[in-house]
Amino acid sequence: APFVGESIPAYNPSCRRGAIQRTWNCGGQNCTQWIIMRDTEDGTLDIEWPDNETINCLEPSYNEPTYSQNICELSGTSLESDTFYFEAGACYTILNHWTVINWCDYDAEDSDLNDLEEDEDDGFVPGYYTHTQTIKLIDTEKPVLTTQDTCFAVNANCVGEDLVIHASATDNGDCASEWLKWRVSIDMNSDWDIDYNYSSFIPAGDAFYLPPTGGAAGESVYIALPDGLPNGCSSNHRVSWTVLDGCGNETSGSSIFTIEDKKAPTPYMVNLSTALMQNGQVELWANDFDAGSFDNCTPEDFLAFSFDAEGEEPARVFTQSDLEAATDGFVQVPVYVWDLCGNTDFASVNLKLVDNGGDATANIAGRVATQDGSGLAGVTMLATSDQPGYPYSTETTDNGEYMFEYNPMANDYMISGEKNDEWLNGVTTLDIVLIQQHILNISELDNAFDLIAADASNDGNISAVDLIQIRKLILGIYSEFPDNVSWKLVNPNMDDETMVVGLTQDQMDQNFTAIKIADVNGTAVAGFASEQNTETRSSKTLDFNIEEIAANGHASLTFSSDNFNDVHGFQFTLEGVTELIDINSGSLTIDETNVSVVNGALVMSWNASKAISSKQDLFSLTVKTDAQVLISDRIARSEAYAGENLDILNIDIKGVDGEFDNVLGQNEPNPFKEQTAVNFSLAAGGLTSLTVFDVTGKQVYKTTANLASGQHSILLNKTDLVGASNVLYYKLDCGDFTATKKMIILE
Repeated sequence: APFVGESIPAYNPSCRRGAIQRTWNCGGQNCTQWIIMRDTEDGTLDIEWPDNETINCLEPSYNEPTYSQNICELSGTSLESDTFYFEAGACYTILNHWTVINWCDYDAEDSDLNDLEEDEDDGFVPGYYTHTQTIKLIDTEKPVLTTQDTCFAVNANCVGEDLVIHASATDNGDCASEWLKWRVSIDMNSDWDIDYNYSSFIPAGDAFYLPPTGGAAGESVYIALPDGLPNGCSSNHRVSWTVLDGCGNETSGSSIFTIEDKKAPTPYMVNLSTALMQNGQVELWANDFDAGSFDNCTPEDFLAFSFDAEGEEPARVFTQSDLEAATDGFVQVPVYVWDLCGNTDFASVNLKLVDNGGDATANIAGRVATQDGSGLAGVTMLATSDQPGYPYSTETTDNGEYMFEYNPMANDYMISGEKNDEWLNGVTTLDIVLIQQHILNISELDNAFDLIAADASNDGNISAVDLIQIRKLILGIYSEFPDNVSWKLVNPNMDDETMVVGLTQDQMDQNFTAIKIADVNGTAVAGFASEQNTETRSSKTLDFNIEEIAANGHASLTFSSDNFNDVHGFQFTLEGVTELIDINSGSLTIDETNVSVVNGALVMSWNASKAISSKQDLFSLTVKTDAQVLISDRIARSEAYAGENLDILNIDIKGVDGEFDNVLGQNEPNPFKEQTAVNFSLAAGGLTSLTVFDVTGKQVYKTTANLASGQHSILLNKTDLVGASNVLYYKLDCGDFTATKKMIILE
């Protein structure tokens, strides 16, 4: 058709839009074509991007960007998503990266789209729009925690051992965590002072680390409590548990555990005989029948006694009606013994009641004392008589006194006593030296008590057999003499028992002298109480030099001395030795009868018939060790005997060069109840500090002093360790030397 013409009927400059109208002649009619035109430099799209979302563990919905698109524009949308997990299977974040491109404006060759820095870069790509949307999926359901209270029984030493507490937890819901983590604190005695903290948020190698548990399976977390926690009877210990999932949800709870003595005491009773008083009554206490009842945890002095199962009748008045109801004069009486934890057991005893008008009984009493007049406590005294209710026993008081009350008069009684403990009280190698000098007629024992003490074998003779048995006791090979007692009691006639013939109204002078077997120099102390006796020592010291040569897992220790002058004998305990391999004599004759290894230490006892002086190698020992050797008094007191007067000298151990090594020894005893000694040696003197701290690192004790080179000992009392827990650590610092060891307090 013939082209008629064109015109621009409309143009909008603000929108940069326009139109061209073209007209043709179409068979007598005009045909019109409209051509819509736009500026190729289009304006920025007005895009509404999807909002960030927080969703409670549901599948996210992706709302696409929206925008107004003009005619002749061609735009497209794309999505890339990244997922970030904070806990496997739960609590994660999605980052949606949206891109919108207006293909009419977009230039794929724009220099800003590559990673190169170019002059053409202007920081803008026409028609290219991006936005990042954040979608958080959260879990608001807390884990379910299950705890339980537990009661533990103590071990044979009345402390906790191998104790384990536990709790369990599960995590439910659509976003349940696969793993749960823990924080646990333990408050001993529920005093709101935290003693132990455990956590899953500390390094795995830490002693207080707790591994995570499975969230869906309801697994338990287990905590092994420290050994040595004390028996607390009814003392509650509080445990605070907190379990956390991977989404910040946590649940807390608590439980209680106790460490208790569950074993009843063992009643050990004696039958009694007593007379009714003039008023026809007699009051007896339940503990009058006690003959040595004992408990696994409660000391004997703290046991309680009663005549009833409720513990409310510690004493009872027996009357004429009890005598009338008695069978053959005997009344059967149950006597209960109670420990501090409320456990109880009973024994039935026979009480012989006699009606003699109230004036037909008398007391038998006396005192047991050592040669120097010191009263000896804890001696079991026995009254034997051929009448009902006997034998009758009692124990001496702290002053050594004893009394048997209400004994029917005009009867015969045999009084004797025994004490079989404290075997090493006052017994040292010096006693062997003195007994040997007696045997060789060098210096005789002329005291009758000392002659009895010297006969350790109890065969009526003083011979080498006695020396052998005493040395075995010192070395720890014997815990007691095979054929003798620890203490022998004799009356003024040197008999070990006293006959009271035809008891009269006043029999108060049945006294005994206590002789400590093997202690011929009279150094045993009454009231020994499991601590070694301290003898009067000279200010002088015998110094042993040790040359140590290690080979094939063994250590050869060669002993010498620069001041081994006029020495009659010595004994010592050497810590750190686990096995004795070989013995070689030097200027001293030493064999296996002089040395033993017991309780993780080497014990030595040596003496000669004549005093010896030497500058040569004295002897050598081949041993196995588990630490650097250190002298102590733990088993045998470390001391020597020298000179005409047999002065008692201290012993020091030095290296081959005459110098001391830096060594921190294990505290003795360990565990301990009231006090313990920390032994150590210093290579060089200087400012030295001993610090004690608990398992949390809290300092409970510190002492500092300027000390010289050599061996030292610091005595720690339980009262010094303020606020101390059961497991403690002690650290020694002197110059560049630092060492740490563990100690345990027993309640």
